[in-house]
Amino acid sequence: APVPSGKLVDSPETDARKCILWAGRLDRQKRPDILAAIAKAMPDYQFDIHGSALIDTGMVHELGSLPNVTLHGSYELFSDVVRDSHLAYLYTAQWDGLPNVLLEAASCGLPIVASAVGGVPDLLHSDQIVEDVEDVDGYVSRLHALAGSTDLRAAWRDRQADALREQHSIASFLDGIRAVPGYLGETSRTAG
Repeated sequence: APVPSGKLVDSPETDARKCILWAGRLDRQKRPDILAAIAKAMPDYQFDIHGSALIDTGMVHELGSLPNVTLHGSYELFSDVVRDSHLAYLYTAQWDGLPNVLLEAASCGLPIVASAVGGVPDLLHSDQIVEDVEDVDGYVSRLHALAGSTDLRAAWRDRQADALREQHSIASFLDGIRAVPGYLGETSRTAG
């Protein structure tokens, strides 16, 4: 599991961030149509989109036609696509478990705005989550709130780092394994 690196920190130069990162497959599950609607609703923000479509390439063309969207194609490592200028990581999936990309974004210190799917509510606080994946205004309002407050960005980063340590670190994994009776081959030493 990713370990919080605290890679991104706010400085006076990055206080006016207006760039949002989205990374993943540009397919129906990840709702690139919602991503396009958010980008259209936020024309003063730049959207860095990393990923490619496996099936539906029509959405790639639509996204690529938006003036505030840059399509970067596939990527190898999430940490390679994160920049200090990114305000947040945006996640718009309609269904999922707990995607590794969210753990990676949290590990990089990038505040996350995400849909409330699968295990996402186990990682993120409710003010970072959009309950209805189609609630474009919900995503937009959370992103605007982040842009307007370095304190909010710091609070989200801190909560994400805490969640990683408590739920997704090697130590928490080992504690979970130790809590399963007999899993490590331990036998009862009581005479019967």
